[in-house]
Amino acid sequence: MIISTGTAGPDDAEVTDALLSAAASCKNGGNVAPDSRASKAVKWISLKKKYNTSKATPISAYGGTSGPIALIRTNKDISSLRWHRKGDYFVTVSPKAGAASVLIHQLSKAASQQPFGKMKGEAQLACFHPQKPFLFVASKEHVRVYHLVKQVMVKRELY
Repeated sequence: MIISTGTAGPDDAEVTDALLSAAASCKNGGNVAPDSRASKAVKWISLKKKYNTSKATPISAYGGTSGPIALIRTNKDISSLRWHRKGDYFVTVSPKAGAASVLIHQLSKAASQQPFGKMKGEAQLACFHPQKPFLFVASKEHVRVYHLVKQVMVKRELY
């Protein structure tokens, strides 16, 4: 569940509100393309109508509101969630979901993608590199590096 806490400073609150507005207005199913691999593994559900966030009471000095924004439903339980440093992306890991065990979500578009068609081993944890466009995915036996821009696995000697 994506929740707006309304606790940031004025600049951060403005950026957060902009990112969350897309997730709040997502249609049932979000922007996941019907033919994408992720469409079978994840569904975005807007909670705006249910909790009527348009009438939410500001809870901070900056006018930010709080409350549930969107729900992301996956086929299997999520064991890990990590945010990208810029705040628009986050990655979830559901070890028992097979190829859909690692999903990358974009908050501003209320969209998700499944970077891997197959997983070697059961994914345990995934996180973004702090500076480079890499996603690290760890299983019990391996740590794999995925290049987010090129959308390919990175050879060991390149990083």
